Amino acid sequence: MQIKKDEVKNKIIDSATKLFLDKGYKNTSMKDIAIEAGLSTSNIYTYVKSKNKLFKDIVIDGYNAYYNFIESISTDRVWQDSNSWTIERETYIFKRYVNMIYLYKDQLKILFFKAQDSEFEDFLEDVFTKQYTRSFEVNTQAVGGLYNFLEKELPVYIVKNSTRMYLNIMLEGLKEDIGKDEMVSRLSECVKFLFGGYNSYFTEEIKIKE
Repeated sequence: MQIKKDEVKNKIIDSATKLFLDKGYKNTSMKDIAIEAGLSTSNIYTYVKSKNKLFKDIVIDGYNAYYNFIESISTDRVWQDSNSWTIERETYIFKRYVNMIYLYKDQLKILFFKAQDSEFEDFLEDVFTKQYTRSFEVNTQAVGGLYNFLEKELPVYIVKNSTRMYLNIMLEGLKEDIGKDEMVSRLSECVKFLFGGYNSYFTEEIKIKE
């Protein structure tokens, strides 16, 4: 009996995930989910309390994984000298990022693109704010360690816009449904572009002081 109940619940989750991906939270009703799952509207409430609860159950693992990755940046990205701040190290971090994205791809697609009118509708702006804040803290630490003799700080707008660039590349890749390797390649190209910009920015300051 429990096996049958679990099978029905899994069918509801699969059906709801498909509909949330196609139509979004706002435009999907419990009736739609019931029909997709082959149940009556009244019967579906035997297994699911509400659309909001069902939505949360579907996306919560992806939600938590993304925020946990942002928090992990602080321990991954600490540079002691100029030799440790490399394109290869940055690319390694983005490979981990892409692996996390694709592990929770459907959940994150829903959170980024289909969460209007749900309690997660501000997910994109929330992660952007947390991501650039964390990146600013860590990059400032790196710059402080590598260029501590310069009286020059890393501008917030540079970190904010570079973070937006990374996010946009990831979001475009999810929309286009590209593969993991292509996503890593696109982000790596962005890393090379921005890495050169950072070095140029501070190298010019070094030349001025000399």
